[in-house]
Amino acid sequence: MSAKATFACIMLTSPTMKTNTHPVAYIIATATLAIITGFAAGIHHTPPQHNDIRKALWLIGEWQHQTARGILYERWKQTSNTSLAGKSYYLNNKDTTVLETITIKQDKQNLWYIPTVTGQNNGKAVSFKLTEITIDKMVFENPEHDFPQKITYRRITADSLVAAISGMVNGKLKQQDFPMRRSR
Repeated sequence: MSAKATFACIMLTSPTMKTNTHPVAYIIATATLAIITGFAAGIHHTPPQHNDIRKALWLIGEWQHQTARGILYERWKQTSNTSLAGKSYYLNNKDTTVLETITIKQDKQNLWYIPTVTGQNNGKAVSFKLTEITIDKMVFENPEHDFPQKITYRRITADSLVAAISGMVNGKLKQQDFPMRRSR
C-alpha cells in the first residue's frame, strides 16, 4: 500500500477524524481511500481491444469502382458479432466475374482479413493480420505473401473509401489504389 493510502487509513480510522470532522469531509476522505486502495489492489477497467471489429462496420454495404474492364464491386455484410463477409466482383454488361471472397474475422487476440482469390493459392485462403485500425482506416499485413503484403481500407467520407493493395515485387514497392463510392 502506498504512503498516501496508509496515511488515509490512519486518518479515517482515528477517533478524532470520525468525531471532529465535517460529514462531507469524512465522505470525501472515505471515497478517496476507496479509490486509492482500489488502484493499489490492481482493480481497473480493461480498455477495449484496439482490433475490435466494431471499428470495421463502416465497411458494410456495396462499393463500386469504374475500370476499363467494367465496374468493380465490393459488397460487405455482417455475418456475426465477430465477422464480416465480403465479395469482390466485376460486372461487365450482364457478365459477373467473382474475383475473391473475403472474411474479416475477430478472434480473441486479433482481427484478420482472409481473402480467397479465384485462381490463386490453389483455392486456399490467405490470412492478413490487422496492424493498424482507427475509426477511418484499417491496415492488414502478411509479410510472407508474394503480393500484396499489405491491404488498406481508408474511409474518406461516409460514401467514399480507398482500398489499396501494396507490397514488394522484384525489389520494388508496388501499390494499386481503388477509389470507391458507396452504391448501396
